[in-house]
Amino acid sequence: MSDYPEQLAPDRSATVHRRFSRGLHEIVLHRGSWRELFLTALPVANEGPEPMLERLAAVVERHDARILSQTLFHIAEHRQAALDTIQQRLGPIRWPITWLEDGEGSPHLIGANVHAVAGLDVATIESDGRTIGTVYDDGSARTCELGDLRDADVARSRPDQARRVLDDMIAVLARTGMSFRDVVRTWFYNDDILDWYGEFNRVRNTFFTEHGVYDGLVPASTGIGASNPFGAALTAGLIAVRPTDKRVSAAAVP
Repeated sequence: MSDYPEQLAPDRSATVHRRFSRGLHEIVLHRGSWRELFLTALPVANEGPEPMLERLAAVVERHDARILSQTLFHIAEHRQAALDTIQQRLGPIRWPITWLEDGEGSPHLIGANVHAVAGLDVATIESDGRTIGTVYDDGSARTCELGDLRDADVARSRPDQARRVLDDMIAVLARTGMSFRDVVRTWFYNDDILDWYGEFNRVRNTFFTEHGVYDGLVPASTGIGASNPFGAALTAGLIAVRPTDKRVSAAAVP
């Protein structure tokens, strides 16, 4: 295990503590009265998902944290076992889980990410019986994190599914008192991305133009190829931040 001492973050608003051990990377930002956790678990040797997720759960429990979002990479046929392990250790799942596959049927587990906070109240966002988001207020800003956004009607065309996901983003943000202008980060995981990336970009550009996104801060974004267990053309997520303190603002990073 490598344990790095706390370091001051560049903006001096937090101290950073890093701990790297076999099968687990842990980064914790200490922000005064609360903490923010970024966790990555990797399989060790040929283990299944249970030990990997047990390591994640142990860190979440140690910090008495609430998970904001979770991404599981290529769990494949182990999906139910993964769900059972998470719920046995951490109770009912009150955060979005984004399930990503490689589309090639590889038998190898790749890993899992968790974003969590400790010392803050976290509200859950539900839609159509699924948990798709979390919201918290740290006293300086209100933050909404969405994940596992996808069109349940996979019979629709891929561009129509993409538009549905984008429209759902607007609708869900409105429920939290936010708009797309508050979005600072998006993730788009496109199944068979090279076959329809041009169509996807046209849909996204139309949406951004309609909602005035290009007139303000354009969100940082990741768009990569990844399939999902549900047969959807697109799975997406985002982070939106609305400052409640005039000293807080979002800005592009060169």
